[in-house]
Amino acid sequence: MALTWEDKEVSFDVPYSEMRLRHGEKVIDKLGDIEDTKGNYGDRGRLIITNLRILWHSMSSPRKIQGTTHALHLLTISNGTRYEFVFTNLDQGNIRHFTTVVGVYKAYITSKLYRELKLRGGVVHNKKLKILPLEQVVSSMHGVWNLSSDQGSLGTFIVSNIRFVWFADINEGFNISLPYLQVESIRVRDSKFGKALVIKSNERSGNFILGFKVDPEEKLITLYKELTSLHTVLFNNPIYGVEYMWSTNIKENDEKGDIWEEDPKNEIGNTLAVYLADEGHKKDRLPVYSKELGLAIESIKEGYTLKKLWELSACRPNFLDCSANAQLDKTIADRYMCLPIPDTKTQISYVWIDGTGLDLRMRTRTLSFTPCNYKDCPNWSFDGSSTFFSTPEQSDNYIVPIAMYADPFRRGNNKMVLCETFSHDKKPTKTNHRQCCIEVLNKVCEQEVMFGFEQEFYLIGPQGDPYGWPCGSTPKSSGKNYSGIGSQRVVGREVLECIYRCCLYSGIEIYGTTAERAYGQWEVLTGPTLSIKAADDLWMARYIIQRVAEEFGLSASFKANLVKNGVPSGLHTNMSTKCTRDDGGLKHIQDYICKLEKNHKTDQKYYDCSEGKHLKERLTGRHHTCNIEKFKSGVGDRTACIRISPAVADKKKGFFEDRRPCSCADPYNIITALVNTCLG
Repeated sequence: MALTWEDKEVSFDVPYSEMRLRHGEKVIDKLGDIEDTKGNYGDRGRLIITNLRILWHSMSSPRKIQGTTHALHLLTISNGTRYEFVFTNLDQGNIRHFTTVVGVYKAYITSKLYRELKLRGGVVHNKKLKILPLEQVVSSMHGVWNLSSDQGSLGTFIVSNIRFVWFADINEGFNISLPYLQVESIRVRDSKFGKALVIKSNERSGNFILGFKVDPEEKLITLYKELTSLHTVLFNNPIYGVEYMWSTNIKENDEKGDIWEEDPKNEIGNTLAVYLADEGHKKDRLPVYSKELGLAIESIKEGYTLKKLWELSACRPNFLDCSANAQLDKTIADRYMCLPIPDTKTQISYVWIDGTGLDLRMRTRTLSFTPCNYKDCPNWSFDGSSTFFSTPEQSDNYIVPIAMYADPFRRGNNKMVLCETFSHDKKPTKTNHRQCCIEVLNKVCEQEVMFGFEQEFYLIGPQGDPYGWPCGSTPKSSGKNYSGIGSQRVVGREVLECIYRCCLYSGIEIYGTTAERAYGQWEVLTGPTLSIKAADDLWMARYIIQRVAEEFGLSASFKANLVKNGVPSGLHTNMSTKCTRDDGGLKHIQDYICKLEKNHKTDQKYYDCSEGKHLKERLTGRHHTCNIEKFKSGVGDRTACIRISPAVADKKKGFFEDRRPCSCADPYNIITALVNTCLG
């Protein structure tokens, strides 16, 4: 069969025949003066960018750059080996080699479903296939058995012009999406179930063997012929999922002389470019042995090191390159996550607050039934000496489930349970503030107290800096970031969208999300929810935020003052009672504000995770905060301690917003303080 494209190919010194365009491949851009800056001599060559890959080949004469330059820096992994490429455009000020690659890559990476096997993916919703652009459904067949287990699973088989999809009738999350580009063979074979359709994926997709039982046999043969025909057509005319438009005025840049003088005034190139440009590098230097490389290399000039020559000074490489999690091949995990689990088994994630009072821990336990609520989940133990609770001599602490949620990471019947912690003598631990909170709320049940939380946080990269921030500098916050749109104003929106979906799936009362005032800072809003569930939901939302960030090779910081003199993070808390929500409730809100003003100093210890120590650094009177020494309230005033929204003021009933709590505060403590002060 004709050669088609395979992802993750990296080849060197290939014959000319392998550089020819493949089926479905189109040239997007071609640039003639591109130097392989990673080479010892900086070979001059041609860079060809297609919709599928990047091609570079050398040309007749070597070329050494002079002056500073723009460089395209590429990192990739193939078969466990990490490769690094640096391509420099010798055409002054021309960064087309960068912009074209980035544009094609973004389009290519978002169209993986056209080329990759997907197991248990979000490809089906409400028993309907999520149609891809350029995709057309050819046929749909119900009552098709998936023979991956001894019992088999009954489901629906959908054939499109790009792929086939099967999903289980009782659980649409159990599904398979296989593009024809990843199919090695399609056959009809005898099995213990009778005649079966057997589809084998190619090596790149893991050599899966998929079996399907279709009755009667006439329908099986029809389906086999249909798939075989589409498989053949798609190999000759593959659909890669992206349509490109070509501009008629794009021309290959002109060939220059052997030395192209760069203008040194725009010094934004990499260290190697500056090294080669220094003094023109008119002659080769004597060779010396390099212990780092195990090779003989040209002696390095004074003031430079071998390591420094490969560091880019203009910008940091892909922010996730340092993250071990981000480098893991998720397709390997898919191979195992699709393994069938007995219907009698359920995985339960036990989540609890550790001894820091801020961080969460998690363990997973298998149950032989599906729990209906948290009371069905047994208590468990954990190592208190490894979670900042106790010494190794008395390390057995206990976790007791108190709230249950659907598990968005494992899905199916699997669950997550939020737990309270108890010490070895069965007493609440030092960070178990929920017990006290429940006691306070039980005294005011008739008030029907409701809470909502606005959790602000920063996304953090693997090196500990806020995600997306330039190397060694702090972006200025501006009105452009808040609720912003566009890559210059927000970063990490994909992470937040995943967090949003996970919260909705799990049963958390999530109100929405917002891009905050600093680049890389976000807000998740939960509630309004009655009583203790508001705090339970927030802790579980914090767990989901960290788990989703982990999938992207990131983490989340709930520190109140992550960046010195930067925009702090808060946990604005909205509170209402039955009487504030009734007609004339504004008067009761004003009564509560008077009580809060009297207790302004004493309540501060409840508003962060260090009994008020971080609060002083956050409440400075800057960045939409009130000075910690003052107390003020106002309608629509974001510099106040207590804010009343204009809508509440107009209706004269509703809720009030306490803007004092830090982002790291325990919501159980906040509820305790507000209820004691306002209703005590």
